[in-house]
Amino acid sequence: MVLTSPGILKSWRESGGKNTKDAKHSDQETNAIAILDLAQAGDARAKRIVRKRAEIVADIIVRSFLDSESEPDPVERRNWRASGVD
Repeated sequence: MVLTSPGILKSWRESGGKNTKDAKHSDQETNAIAILDLAQAGDARAKRIVRKRAEIVADIIVRSFLDSESEPDPVERRNWRASGVD
């Protein structure tokens, strides 16, 4: 749920965010797109949420890379490719 619209909305609500009624999203309940638009427009709370989500994604990518024991290191992979093994 961390990387989904419901996750973004949950963070928004937990941070005290209410439904937005701005020009781009008038008369609509807040959705993840509205929160991203708010962040782009400079809303500090929305920017914090987007930044935190980006940090989580980066952590997931780094952990998956570091935890990947089945993958050889890049030098080893290059040597395999050079020898025709892949």
